[in-house]
Amino acid sequence: MMLKRCVAGAAAGVLAASLLAADGMASDAVRQLLPVPKVTLYPGDPLLPSSISEKLFKVPAAATLTFAMRKEQLAGKVARRTLPAGRPIALRGIRNVEVVKQGRPVQAVYAEDGLIISAEVMPLQSGEPGQVVQARNMDSGRLLQGTVRADGTLAIEVPR
Repeated sequence: MMLKRCVAGAAAGVLAASLLAADGMASDAVRQLLPVPKVTLYPGDPLLPSSISEKLFKVPAAATLTFAMRKEQLAGKVARRTLPAGRPIALRGIRNVEVVKQGRPVQAVYAEDGLIISAEVMPLQSGEPGQVVQARNMDSGRLLQGTVRADGTLAIEVPR
């Protein structure tokens, strides 16, 4: 596992270096403004519009899938790893904001045909909207799975 991370990190570093190298680029590279942090951002720091600027880079075609190409891609995101100032932002280095936090009680809601049941549950993992997380019902102690909603609740679905 560690070897995979090292290889992936090395590959990302080579790609970042190719973005930064202005001379000797392949013919498929184009000059483009890319969003970059104004200051170094650390894991968990939000990517606010005021903390992002744009810088001109020669961008190879392969980089368009691995780096943020527009500021709009960064809206509502936080840093997953350290993002150095003035460097292109790798998509692997950012994530959505976690609206459900492990160990902080949230409401779980089951709704079907006008019937709505809610209960307070303890998430066993953090999650962002759309992600499925496990939680423990604080009254019964039973485990259940729910989909994280943007409002910070869990939507429970019962298999049929």
